[in-house]
Amino acid sequence: MRLLCFIFFSTVGMTAIGVALLSTPVSIYYADKNLIETSKDKLAELQRIYDQQEKLLDNVDDPYIIERAAIGSLKYIPLEAVGRELEPLPDVWPDLEKALASIETDKSKPSPGPIERWARKFENQTLAKSLLLILGSGLVVLSLAFFYRQDLPVPHENATG
Repeated sequence: MRLLCFIFFSTVGMTAIGVALLSTPVSIYYADKNLIETSKDKLAELQRIYDQQEKLLDNVDDPYIIERAAIGSLKYIPLEAVGRELEPLPDVWPDLEKALASIETDKSKPSPGPIERWARKFENQTLAKSLLLILGSGLVVLSLAFFYRQDLPVPHENATG
């Protein structure tokens, strides 16, 4: 029974000390991890744009490709189409554009896990961290003082003495 009490109180105390000491580094770790993921996403987008520009530069001699790129991104109207009336877009087109825009902008991050929420909760609460550290240390000392001591042998008095 003494061993179980020692294990229980020591584990709870060491866990409290760990929570108090590791909340800030864990919070910084998750913030850095999110920053790295955001940077990777931006880098991938820039790489995609760079690849598109490279393809355009590879086909710089073909006026049809440059004209198509200008029509698509710059709303350029070619000279041969100035006198004509432009064909209206079908009714489905604006809905399709909205759907595609929402898909591209809806790259929401998954909700933070329990450890990340815990770390953010305790990051700026110095009083709570101090209390956890003190109480955890107290539990460890309590478990060492009361539940770990060995029964000392009682000295036998010599009957002949």
